[in-house]
Amino acid sequence: MRVHPRVRHALIIALLSLANASCDDAPDKGKPDPAPVMKEAMVLDGVAITRKEIEDWLPYLREVSPSTGHNSGMRYLLDRYLIPMAFARTKFATRHEEQRKNAEGIAKVLGDSAGYAELLERTRKFSGAEVLTDLLRTDLPLPEQRWLFDDANVGRVSPVLETAQGFSLVAASDKQPGLTKAFDRVDAILVRFYTHTAKDHGKWCQALKVRLGSLAPEAIKVHPEFRDALPNWPKPKK
Repeated sequence: MRVHPRVRHALIIALLSLANASCDDAPDKGKPDPAPVMKEAMVLDGVAITRKEIEDWLPYLREVSPSTGHNSGMRYLLDRYLIPMAFARTKFATRHEEQRKNAEGIAKVLGDSAGYAELLERTRKFSGAEVLTDLLRTDLPLPEQRWLFDDANVGRVSPVLETAQGFSLVAASDKQPGLTKAFDRVDAILVRFYTHTAKDHGKWCQALKVRLGSLAPEAIKVHPEFRDALPNWPKPKK
């Protein structure tokens, strides 16, 4: 049977299209599967730091120190706050949760509209409460800094703030501007629900850094976007 040239030409094109589609659908055994993209910013010895935790702080860090490099700011944030807080949640889970409940109990009694005077009165006999003057940002953990040095918050009680050492409720009675934001000062009441004393917490943080510095490479997983922000931990002495 003779086939019209036009029909034969159309059949050839159709067969070639089917062959190409089959090749495209077949797996390429010569190429490895792409590595899965990390959802977390990093996972250190099984403890995760999320991208959101880091990104939530970047506007504040840029506002306070515009000249600080992007990676340097993240490194400071991770080293001083996010990493020790993440490990403390696991290491001291029971005490951590107890202190959270204590802080939330006081916050519930105060209500959402409480001011400096109410916090002072309610915690007058509480051993974790301090009234301090002329505080610099560097005198305080990052969550307390961000609340106390915001002009809109002067006189207002913070929500429960989580730090690497536990929890706190804070309120500023006055704020004095400095030559730059880094030298602003506040007078404030700090009501802290900490898991450890400052001395014991400092020792634990130093031991944590040594531990992180001794981790095997496979125990440190970091998204490429955050590799340059990883703190330089001390290596264990041989």
